[in-house]
Amino acid sequence: MLVPGQVVPFKFINGNNWGSDEGVPGACNVSGNRSYTVPSGSSSTPLVCFGTCGTCITVTFQVDMSGETVSPNGVHVAGAFQGWNPGTTQLSNIGGNIYARTVLVDPNQVSDYKFVNGNNWGTDESVAGVCSPGNNGNRNFVMGSSSKTLPVVCFRQCLGCTDETRWRGVNSNFADGNNWTSGAAPFTGCRPVVINSSANNPQISSGTFSLGNLSLLGGAGISVGTGATLNICGNVDGSAAGWLSGDGNITLNGTSAQTISGSLTSSGAGRITINNPAGVSLASGARLTVKNGLKLQSGTFNVSSGNLIIGADASNQGRILKTETGASLSGNVTYQKYLSGLNSTPTGAWYYVTPTTSGFQMGGFDQGGNNLHPATFLPSNSDPGSLYYYSNSGSTFDEFGWSKSLSPATAVAAGQGLRVWAKKVTSNSLFAYSGSIVQ
Repeated sequence: MLVPGQVVPFKFINGNNWGSDEGVPGACNVSGNRSYTVPSGSSSTPLVCFGTCGTCITVTFQVDMSGETVSPNGVHVAGAFQGWNPGTTQLSNIGGNIYARTVLVDPNQVSDYKFVNGNNWGTDESVAGVCSPGNNGNRNFVMGSSSKTLPVVCFRQCLGCTDETRWRGVNSNFADGNNWTSGAAPFTGCRPVVINSSANNPQISSGTFSLGNLSLLGGAGISVGTGATLNICGNVDGSAAGWLSGDGNITLNGTSAQTISGSLTSSGAGRITINNPAGVSLASGARLTVKNGLKLQSGTFNVSSGNLIIGADASNQGRILKTETGASLSGNVTYQKYLSGLNSTPTGAWYYVTPTTSGFQMGGFDQGGNNLHPATFLPSNSDPGSLYYYSNSGSTFDEFGWSKSLSPATAVAAGQGLRVWAKKVTSNSLFAYSGSIVQ
C-alpha cells in the first residue's frame, strides 16, 4: 500500500530477470533507480523512454568509412550519452561504406561523442578543432525536443568524404586539417577543393595529396615542393589569375574527361603531367601558361578551344617534355622565349631559338609585338631585329646552314631553328611564335 508522500524507488525491466533491467541515466538516477513521490490522489508516473530520463527521442549517427580498413570488431560510437564505452554501441553497414545506428537520448541533451574503428580505445578517431567545439578531438551533438539524424561524416573528418572542402588559411601548411572546413587535408579520393587567396596560400612541402575539382579564386594558388605530388582527378578552374608553383609534380589523372578553365599559370622547376586516357581539354577562352615542364603521359590534351602558352620570364622557361606512346596534344601552342640581357644591350645580340612548334611561318614570328618580316636581315638595319633560319637538309651545299627567307610565308620545319638578331627595343625581352608542336 502506497501512502501520499512516500518516496518509491523503481526501474523498468525488458523481460523478467535482473540483467535485462534498464540503466537509469544520472539526471534521474537515485541510488541506481528511478524515484517517484506518491501524491495524495490517483496518479501515474510520467511517460519516459526505457533507459532515459525523458520522453522518447532518438539520434541517428552516420559515418562514412571510405578509405578506411574497417576493423573485424566493427564500427562503434562512444560518448557521454552512453558512458563513453567504446565497445557497446555498434553501428551497422547500411551500404556504400556508410555505418549507422539510432539510439535513444534525452530531450535537450548535449553530448560529446566520437566514432571508433573497432571496440577499444586507441582505434577511435580524433577530429580537428573546426568540428570539435571543445577542441578535444571529440564531436558534439545538441538535442532539442524532437529526434534528429546527424549528417554523414567521413571518419576522422568534419564533412562527408565527397563534400566540398574550403581552404581556411589558418597557416600555410596544406597538410594541417585545421586549414580545411572538412577538418582534414585531401590526402586521398576526389573531394572538391576551393581555395581563396589569403595571406597564407597553401604549401605542400612533402607527401602525396589527391583532390577532385579544384577552384582557385581571387588570384589564389598552391605551391608544391620538391618531391611532393598533387594529383587532380577533377576539373581545374583558374578563375582570373590562378597559379601553381614549386619544384614538385602536379598530375591531372582523372578517369573521366577533365577540363581546365579560366586563367592558370604554372612555374618553378617542377612539372604538370597529363595522365588521363579519357583526355584533358582547355575550355573555350581558357588560358594555360606553363613556365615549367609539361609532360604528356597518356590521353589527348586538346588545347584547340583555349590558349596554351609555353611561357617564359626572367626566372622560368617553359618546356614540353617527352610525349609518351598513347599521348598527344591537339591544337596550336604559343611558345615564348625570354632573351636575357636585351635591356642592357645597346645595339643588339644574336640568339638561337629552337622551336617546339612545327611549320610556323617567318611572318608569324612575333618579337615583342612586332611581326618580323624577312625583307631585311642586317643587324645595322633600323628594324627591331632580324631572323635567319637553319636547315639541316638540302640538295646543294648552299641549301645547308643559315639562310634568310625572301617571303614571310617561309615555314620553319622540324629539324630547323631560328637565329635572331634582337635589339634593345624588344618589348619585355620576349619572342613568341605559335603552331603545332613537334611530337
